[in-house]
Amino acid sequence: MAEQTTFEIVGATLVATKHPLNGKKIVLAVESGRIKEISEYPKATKNSKSINGEGLSITPGFVDLLGSFCDPGMEHREDFLSGAEAALYGGYTHVGVNPFNEPVADSKSGISYVKAANQSSKINLLPLGTLSVGGANTDIPELHDMAHTGAYAFFSGKKQLSEKLLLTALEYCQGIDALPMVFPIVDSLAEEGQINESIVSSQTGLKAIPNIAESMALANILKLAKYSGGSVHISHISCEESVALIKKAKEEGVRVTCAVASHQLIHTDKDCLDFDTRHKVLPPYRKEQDRQALISACKEGIVDAIISDHSPVDIEAKKTEFDHAEFGIINFQTAFSSLWAADVLPIDKLVELMAENPAKILKLKTVGFEIGTEANFNLIATDKKYNFPVAEVKSKSLNSPFLNKELKGEILYTAAKGKLYSKIG
Repeated sequence: MAEQTTFEIVGATLVATKHPLNGKKIVLAVESGRIKEISEYPKATKNSKSINGEGLSITPGFVDLLGSFCDPGMEHREDFLSGAEAALYGGYTHVGVNPFNEPVADSKSGISYVKAANQSSKINLLPLGTLSVGGANTDIPELHDMAHTGAYAFFSGKKQLSEKLLLTALEYCQGIDALPMVFPIVDSLAEEGQINESIVSSQTGLKAIPNIAESMALANILKLAKYSGGSVHISHISCEESVALIKKAKEEGVRVTCAVASHQLIHTDKDCLDFDTRHKVLPPYRKEQDRQALISACKEGIVDAIISDHSPVDIEAKKTEFDHAEFGIINFQTAFSSLWAADVLPIDKLVELMAENPAKILKLKTVGFEIGTEANFNLIATDKKYNFPVAEVKSKSLNSPFLNKELKGEILYTAAKGKLYSKIG
């Protein structure tokens, strides 16, 4: 993958909803890794190399609020090198690093570990800390130390936090201007659950995770957030009831943002009828009415962000009986193109939910097209359809439901950390 730091893009159509040139053909000049000039086409600037952007869309680099790199401790599934390569091919220039590894990132040393990896990474690795010591739901870790070291947010993990611990975390985060990211689940209602509770769970005989396991937890989280007066980010929502709760909370002035995993906008629980473990995710795929509610919530601004929820799992943990398989799919490379192929949202909304809003949530200043900003963007052939064979997978793991499927919107170039990477030779 070739790289360069001084170049210009000529004739691409800008997709950046807040920029005055949004929707227009532009010339973008980058010098020494930073945006030097952006102007309406056909005005040109002098640079060492011009790239023909005619027929292509140029977007901000995608920002993933949560992705797993399995490092430290599970590097046979993924590591920072392979994960960053997969993210780069999927158009991600910034990724919030899931802190639940072995060991979990519950101290400043865990944050420093990710920061050290970021020094040599092609993309921006954003350290996240945990909301509890060891992820064990007992004590609050040294949030201030982690924030001071460089943690961008603090994640609960995909498990229920006690109300007492969560309230303490919300209040503490408010005091240090930090962002808590909370996964809504009532563990006792989801215990041993494998898929959504519906006719599909009845037909397959698999234990279910009902919508109420999410919505009941979410209702409590939102009440605590309102009481504390602080901000909270809901890491995943997956059902119609959660959409209604988020909408109501925002109307009441609760400082809440939320995200949905891209695959929740594409798949339903019926995709699990053949027991394909590549479709086993947490939260599980829901019914079609839930999927439609999530899509509408994205269009209406109720959902703030779309995440990849990239979760590598080795073949031994996936190629087994459904109820023994681990949750998770790899999705850095496919999040955008699978959504675009599914035609669920227009490209300006995808850019808003996959780049602009996540950057705002994490208070990033390196996403966009302001003069002097580090170059982080994508050049996309939005009309191009392509297959996703095993040979093209950059991750160490292969747990993807999109393998050998037709996708749309090939990302030909990505600029990350000021360097332009070509994926076409």
